[in-house]
Amino acid sequence: MTTQLLKERYALKKVIGKGGMGKVYLALDVVSKKHVAIKQIILNETAAVTERFKREYYFLSSIQHTNVIKALDFFQQKQSFFLVLEYIDGLLVKDFICDHGAQTTLKAKLAIAFQMATAIDVINTAGIIHRDIKPTNIMIDRHKKVIKILDLGIARAIQNEMDGLTRTNTPIGTPGYMSPEQVAGEVSANSDVFSLGIVLYQLFLNIADSPFATGNNIVSTMAAITGKDLPPLIEQISLEISWEREIYTEISHLLQKSLQKEPEQRLPNARIMAKTFYKLYKECKSEDSWSLTQQLDPQSIAHLQQLGKKYGKDVSSPEQAQQTSELPLGISENQYIVLIVIVVMLAITTIVFQRTFIAASIYDWEQKINDKTEELQKVEQEIEEQQENLQRKVDEKKRLEQKMKK
Repeated sequence: MTTQLLKERYALKKVIGKGGMGKVYLALDVVSKKHVAIKQIILNETAAVTERFKREYYFLSSIQHTNVIKALDFFQQKQSFFLVLEYIDGLLVKDFICDHGAQTTLKAKLAIAFQMATAIDVINTAGIIHRDIKPTNIMIDRHKKVIKILDLGIARAIQNEMDGLTRTNTPIGTPGYMSPEQVAGEVSANSDVFSLGIVLYQLFLNIADSPFATGNNIVSTMAAITGKDLPPLIEQISLEISWEREIYTEISHLLQKSLQKEPEQRLPNARIMAKTFYKLYKECKSEDSWSLTQQLDPQSIAHLQQLGKKYGKDVSSPEQAQQTSELPLGISENQYIVLIVIVVMLAITTIVFQRTFIAASIYDWEQKINDKTEELQKVEQEIEEQQENLQRKVDEKKRLEQKMKK
């Protein structure tokens, strides 16, 4: 690729990622002599896209934390915006789980879990609900052994003055990692907690995909999220060492609380998760080179809260959640209503029939429901016909009685 220099400073080297609205490049900053990642967004001149991209830079440049990727520069050139980010030489958590999960010590996993929870706590405290926490949006710096939360471009700083931009019909969330309220087209202050719980469930069990995923069937996956409870983590692991069982038991309880369907019953924030993992890391007797990043101290929390006040507000009430909700998957409102109805029906069907038809597929259940519906319709039709016949006989009887009186 011919070397292209952006802003007379950034020499593009190669494309390292592609999306619907642009690309991500590996580049060399000729001033600092360091590699950077540059996210390009090709604009369609819509205010929502423009403001969203600007906000990503403002927040990332304001939030300085080890576990959140740093924003270094931001500029516009022709019809494109460019966001310059620190370059992470690492691997995605999804790849880490698949390739290294089984060989990773419990202590290392506790350090990873602590850093993930801390990163979510940081952005949530600053007023950002990420909305798409998943193993492909979290990276591990292979040299520093540090977790980095990526792709805040679809995250939303809940801004007082930007409420009008929250209704753009853009994809928000990935089906296998959505919270139940996201499936319903809403979002809560602890939606990210549910998504993080799914990722950590994968991490501690070394499974490659979301435990709610049902192949490429989006409807079935979303129905599982709303209607299926995951078995406790501790029941999925065979442990012989007592202190390991104690730690995994506490992890299991924590994840169960984070995966509650109702936001009011769920852990209120990721800080509780981070504190628990910090404590368990200290209690863990195994050795590993992974270490903990800094905890949020009162001063850091106050700073992040000030950023939240400056740029936006938390989503904490149902009314605010509805204002900031978006339709996932890029579908129309009418299509989404139909999809939600189907998801609810499937969820109810799963709960009612799961003990009797546990081996049956969702398709089989749908067919059985359809068959029963047809049978009911036939019965209703027969009842109507019998009622009509009965009414005719009653009318005939009345006519005969009147003739007899005459």
